[in-house]
Amino acid sequence: MSSELPPNEQPTTSQSRSMSGPVMGGVVLIVLGSIFLLQSLGVDFPFNFNWWAFFILIPAFLLGKSAWETYKANGEQVNKEVRSKAVGAAAVAVIGLSFLAGIDMGKIWPIFLILGGIGVLLGGMGGSDQ
Repeated sequence: MSSELPPNEQPTTSQSRSMSGPVMGGVVLIVLGSIFLLQSLGVDFPFNFNWWAFFILIPAFLLGKSAWETYKANGEQVNKEVRSKAVGAAAVAVIGLSFLAGIDMGKIWPIFLILGGIGVLLGGMGGSDQ
């Protein structure tokens, strides 16, 4: 008996190379554990480190990854779904990074206007709206 899969059931290169949920979760736990260990050992970070901000960055990363996978699945064409995922990922990443670095949101709120403008421009620039 052959262990080879039929051609229509073989994983594509992007599927075989992407990190699965358990692998990503394991990496996140290792990074967070390492940071906590360093802090408990007295290692000072050069910036105001808010470890909980990583919990905001995780969805941003996953949304960006989803936008990339959707882009690839659509034959490398930007559509409405790719645009909304990419702009959403950027907005969530800005929030997470500002908390991580201890930046006052009152100073960076115009970034959200810029991201909205980018979303509007991408919506008006070609690409299918499927």
